[in-house]
Amino acid sequence: MSSSACVVRAGRGAAFVDEFLEQGFVGLGYGVSLGPPALSLSRDQLQEALRTAHPSWKDGRVRSAAGQIHRFVHDFAVGDLVVTGDPSRRLYFVGKVTSEASFAADVEVALRRSVEWTGQVSRDALRLASRNTLGSILSLFRLKDDVVADLQAHAQPLGAEVEPVVPGPASDDEEKESLEDLRESVAEQ
Repeated sequence: MSSSACVVRAGRGAAFVDEFLEQGFVGLGYGVSLGPPALSLSRDQLQEALRTAHPSWKDGRVRSAAGQIHRFVHDFAVGDLVVTGDPSRRLYFVGKVTSEASFAADVEVALRRSVEWTGQVSRDALRLASRNTLGSILSLFRLKDDVVADLQAHAQPLGAEVEPVVPGPASDDEEKESLEDLRESVAEQ
């Protein structure tokens, strides 16, 4: 994900979004049970460690969590764009990664990267294809250049009052493009 843009979810229902913004970080909770060693394990080692820590987890969940931890630790780079969202406010928050991955003890979101939050974007201002991509339920995923461009075109300063936007109807071409983007996003994961 070097020189890229990614979405990192702020937990189920954006439970940690205010913490992300106020404390200047993004993170994953999956690594809590693994401790600091999670920062140096390969994908296969992460899978084994997760199976040991969570024997009730099914293989798909183990593979998914290990992949997300591995990408979060090894594929981000300082300077990458990061996005998180808050569905209740219908906002996406945009920032830049400012640190390598670290482990914070005694917190729910233990795997962290520092972020300088710089802007916010109204979900309703975005194209349908961008809204669909950003609506993915994955905890961590890459963004394509067209979605990044859409976010940047509509970004406002962090904390600015966001005026309500009523999205217009999508054209047939935009709906087709949105479905193609969604299929590609799922296939990449």
